[in-house]
Formats: sequence, structure tokens, C-alpha cells
Amino acid sequence: MSARTLCLNMIVRDEAAILSRALLSVADHIAYWVICDTGSTDQTPELVQTIFAARGIQGELHSFAFENFAHARNAAIDRAHASGAHFDYLLLMDADMELVVDDPTFRERLTASSYRVRQKSGITYWNTRLLRRGAPTRYHGVTHEYVDRLPDETPLDSIWFSDHADGANRPGKFDRDIRLLRDGLAHEPENSRYAFYLAQSYRDAGRLRDAADAYARRVKLPGWDEETWYAQLQEARCRLQLGDDAGFVAAAAKAFDCRPLRAEPLYDLARFYRLQNLHEMAMTFCQIAVKLPWPKDDSLFIEDFVYSVGIREEISISGFYCKSAEHQKVGRRTCYNLAVDRNAPESSRNLARHNQTFYAQPATSLLPSLHTWPLVFERSEPGNLTNPSVSVWKGDVYAIVRSVNYRIDDGCRYDVPDNGAIETRNYLLRLDSELTPSVWSEIRLPVDMPVPRFSPVRGFEDARMFAWRDSLWCSSTVRELNPEEWCEIVLAKIDGPLTPSCRLTDWRVLEPDGPRQHQKNWMPQVSGNELRFIYSADPTCIVDEYGRTISETVPLPALQHLRGGSNAIAFDGGWLTLTHEVSHFNRRPIYLHRFVWFNATMVVNSTSVPFYFIRLGIEFAAGLAWHPDGQRLIVSFGVNDADARIGTVLADDVRAALADGAYSQHHQQ
Repeated sequence: MSARTLCLNMIVRDEAAILSRALLSVADHIAYWVICDTGSTDQTPELVQTIFAARGIQGELHSFAFENFAHARNAAIDRAHASGAHFDYLLLMDADMELVVDDPTFRERLTASSYRVRQKSGITYWNTRLLRRGAPTRYHGVTHEYVDRLPDETPLDSIWFSDHADGANRPGKFDRDIRLLRDGLAHEPENSRYAFYLAQSYRDAGRLRDAADAYARRVKLPGWDEETWYAQLQEARCRLQLGDDAGFVAAAAKAFDCRPLRAEPLYDLARFYRLQNLHEMAMTFCQIAVKLPWPKDDSLFIEDFVYSVGIREEISISGFYCKSAEHQKVGRRTCYNLAVDRNAPESSRNLARHNQTFYAQPATSLLPSLHTWPLVFERSEPGNLTNPSVSVWKGDVYAIVRSVNYRIDDGCRYDVPDNGAIETRNYLLRLDSELTPSVWSEIRLPVDMPVPRFSPVRGFEDARMFAWRDSLWCSSTVRELNPEEWCEIVLAKIDGPLTPSCRLTDWRVLEPDGPRQHQKNWMPQVSGNELRFIYSADPTCIVDEYGRTISETVPLPALQHLRGGSNAIAFDGGWLTLTHEVSHFNRRPIYLHRFVWFNATMVVNSTSVPFYFIRLGIEFAAGLAWHPDGQRLIVSFGVNDADARIGTVLADDVRAALADGAYSQHHQQ
């Protein structure tokens, strides 16, 4: 079937500030236009002609005085029907709307007399927006007008309108509508549509008591069942804002009873009881609501947020406070899932990421075989040991341990001796079969290391060690190489390991693509002779040994909050890392960790739920390696920059944590 031709049909007045958005959104899909101006005093008529003339789209501009909306829209349709131009359908649109076309071939399948199209503005509802030319239909209503529904009217999913609600008729709209609707009701006191929109106008004008009473009157009138339900819901919301809690609960309960396939009143009740600290009651309503699907067969005022996120958000909050262990479990899982849900609003993800800290459990609850212990060794130099990294080289397990000259006090402030520079020294350790240090030596700085250009922070911080090209290497954060205090990633070879001459050599700064910014926490990935780094998790950016971007993909889960942790190790045909994420409570940082598994093409396949190793606070995991027994993994981390620790965990425990994680595509060995 050949594509049907469309004629844009609109009424406009003083829309010059926003009209371009609407016209440009339809320009590629219309063959003609008939637009009627009802008294513009700005450049609206000229703008219509200019935009369409530039695109070679012919049309007609008419003008007449405004009486009411039904009259204006019917007059616009009549002028389109009377046009001598050829077209098949009228596309009905307002100036503050924007057409979104999901399927550009939609015109090839138009056969019905009329089509309903979704309008979205935080709520979703259906409206008749396509009319076959000559279809016998009219608009009714002095305002909030509606068009007759034809017997074969069909929903059309391949296009929709974004309703920005910023048209020129907005200023003074509510007072005008109240006047028109009260006049209409004076002539038609049983007109349920007038009664409904009078209540809506009272609400939008801030006249909540009038609105509540008007909604209650509308509920008692016969009329469209969806509109009756929505009036009952809005009465409840007005009662709540007026401080009438009992009236709210009664009206919200009636709304659900009136239409039990809609979750909005249950969401309102759950939120109400959650704010009253009645969390078990809140969860009772949530458990009913979460089972209700998006009401695809309804067309009026569907609140998308409630179905996609809102109910889950309430579960994630109230679940924490519930006495029921099952409710706590559901709340925890929901919070974890919401924190990485890319389809959720950013504000909801951030709230869940903050709240998951309350739910966080020790690693042993997730990884029962995990056993950790301090990594200590004798040395003459003072300093706190922290943030070790581990690697296997030539069959032996090695670790780099950072030593720092500061401590973090109870207020999370850095206490540096004599208010001097923060200094880092690094030690290389070979570990025995029990993973305790057997031999160690300090790793000296490169002989060609320049004089610090930024003296308050010195040394190679948080080194990640790895075996590459038959040697031990590390990547570290260094701040002293530039006067602007930029954190930079430096790659260096560890020369003469475990000898008095052990030092860093062959060092270079890795410079990633893009504008300059602080660089930290790159995760090394060695495959044969090839060295790469996982620069970020979301987008998943992979860079080469010089920092140049190799690939960049967007994972299905939202992981922008993850920061690099360990090196990446080969694991079950892909790559496994330990990452960290940070929340702040009263300016105190709380670190959580999670395992992340990438498949062979470096696409995120699974993540564990977040956890902490020892206690909530500052923990930093920089090491991950296979144990020589091939059954366990070695992890290493620092606590509060003052306690270097190492441990082992069965690989099967990690597999189970990934399979039952916050995001999983069924990780399997």
C-alpha cells in the first residue's frame, strides 16, 4: 500500500515563541497544511509561512475570531475539508506539542477512519489525532474539548506526541476555563465532562477546597468510567493537600475499588503511610500495586512514573524499616535493582544508590568462603600500610603495598605530620603459600623522575600491579608532574624486583582522548602481550597502553557511579573486576564494592550486589588475582588508609554472587 498523505491542521494564536518546535517535528511527514490563526499579535502567521516555504510544503493560512475551542477546531477542520489540495488524513496538533515518530513508515498502514495517538507529559493518555478526510466527526465542549470517536477508531503506536504544555493559551487559562465551564454547567448541569474539567481547573488554579468538592460532584454524575475514577483519585489528592488525612484515605480507597487495575491510588496510599512511618502498612499497598501491569487498555491520565519506578521506590524505602524479614529482603533487592535501572529517572537511581548503603551487608553474607587478614611485614620506615594490589608472576603471588605518612581522623580529615606533604612509598612483596610476606623490598622512584611541580602530594598512589611482557608493571595515580594538581595515570615497569636496586623504570604518563580531567582508578587488563585498561564502566571505555580509546559501549545497566578498583582478570571466558562506589553521609564517605563481569567483547554481563569487606567507611579494593590452586580468588584492599588486607574467596561464591546480582544475564561458567 502506498503511503497516505497528511495535512497538518491546527489553530494558533501568539505561538511564535514555541511554534518552530511543533512545525519542524511534522515537516518530514506532511504533504500540506491548513492552519487557522485566531488573532495573533506576534509573528505567528509569518513564522508558519516562512518555515514551510523553506521546505517547499504548500498550505493555507486562515484567520477568524475565537469563540470557544470546539468552534475553533471545527472551523479549522471545515477549512481543511474544503481545500482543493489532495491529502488523505488530517493530523490534528497543538502548538505546544512535538511529534515523535518511532516508525517512519507509519503512513503506509493507515486505513481506519480515525486514530488515537498517545500524548506524554509525565502522564500518558490517548487522543484522537488522525482523521480521514471527510470523516463525519465534530468537536464538542467550550474548553477541554473532545472529538466524536468513530466506530473504527484505532490506536496507533508508531507515533506519539510530547506535550510540553507551554502554549500561549497558558497565561490566564485557569480563570478563563473556570468561567467558561461554569457558564457551560449553567446551561447543562448534568454535563459530566464540564464538571470534571471545572474540578481540574480549580485544582490547577490552586483552589483545592473548591476542587475537592467539584471532583466529588463529578464522581456522582454518570459518565466515562475512567474519568469518574480519575475524579475520585484527584479528590483524594486534594483532601490530602488540605490536611484531611481521613478524607484522603477514604477517597483513595474508593478510587482503587472503582478501578482495581490502576495502581495510582495504591501508590498514593503507600507513600502516605510511609511518610507516617507505618511501613508495614505501606508495603501492604505496594505488594498489590507492584503486580499491576501498565494499563494498556486505559487511555486517560496514566502516570508512567508510578508503574515504571514509583511503586518500586516506595518498596525500596519502606522495606528497610519493616519488621518482616521478607519485606526487608524485597526492599533490599528492589533498591539494588533500581540503583542500576537505566530506564529509571536519574533522581530515582541516585536516591536508590544513596539508600543501598543502609541495606549494605558484609561481604561474608554474599561470599561465605571469604577469609581476610592483615598484610604486615617489618620495615624501618614509618607509615600506615594500605591499598595493596596483587598479581601472579612466574607462579608466585606478589603484592604492592602502599605506605602513607598521614592518618584519617574520626572526622575523615587528613592528619599530616607538621602539615607537610602527603607522601606515598611503595613496597613489593612476594607471598608464600599461606599468602604471608616472605620477601619484600621498597620500590624506589625512577632515577629520571623530575623535581615535583606540585609538592603537597608526592609519590605513586594506589598502584595496580600486573604481569606483562615477562615483567612486573604497575599503573598509578601521580599528581606531582604538573603544577595544576592534575591527577595523572603513570605506567611503569618494576625493575629489579625484590633487590636493593628495585625501582620504577620505563615510565610514561598515559594521556586519554578528550578534554583534560583528573585521572584515577584505571583497571589494567592484560591479554597475552596486549595491555589495555578499563577506563570507565559506563560508558564502558577501553583504552590502550598509551591511553588512546579502543572502544566505547553503553551497558544495559546504568553504572555511571562505579569507579575502577582492581585489575581485570580472565574469568569464565570473560573478565572479572572489583569496583567501588561512594556515598556520603554527614560528609563521611562510605565505600561499597561489587564484582563486575564483562563478556569476551567487554560488554557488562553481570554485577554482584554492593557489599563492604570489614566495616562501612573508607575501603579501597585494588587487587584481584587467581590463587595458584585455581579454585580461589585472591582479593586485596585497604581500610581507612591504615590497614592493608588480603584474603581469598572461592570462585564459585563469586559466580553465585554474579548470578544473583543487581544485574545479571545469567552468568554461567
